[in-house]
Amino acid sequence: MRDDAEILELIRRGPEVTALLWDVCEFDLERAGYSPVRLLSGLPLEGVAGDYTGGAFFLCGEPSPFRPVLYASSEGEAGVIGRDLAAALAVTIGLPSWRDCLKFSGNGDLAVMQAAAARLERDKTAR
Repeated sequence: MRDDAEILELIRRGPEVTALLWDVCEFDLERAGYSPVRLLSGLPLEGVAGDYTGGAFFLCGEPSPFRPVLYASSEGEAGVIGRDLAAALAVTIGLPSWRDCLKFSGNGDLAVMQAAAARLERDKTAR
């Protein structure tokens, strides 16, 4: 399993991967542009990518091979979307409506998010 730094390096070195991630889930390393910040707990956040909405993807905690990924929207919504970068990319690629699930999260209740994801998928296929 590749660690977070290896995955980021593969994306940086592969223009095809970079383009694919943009097309599929609007994950863009060029939009990382956030200086290091910290959570209220004091843990550092490292901005690694952004999206077309102005949202940002952050690696959380002290530098290590695998760190949780937090997504923060431009409207103040935020949540951990993966235990590491590979898991976060799996969510953003595999669940196209993942941003909408943030709106219907029930304050982080996994069952509520799963129900919202199923409803969003049904709505999408009904169109």
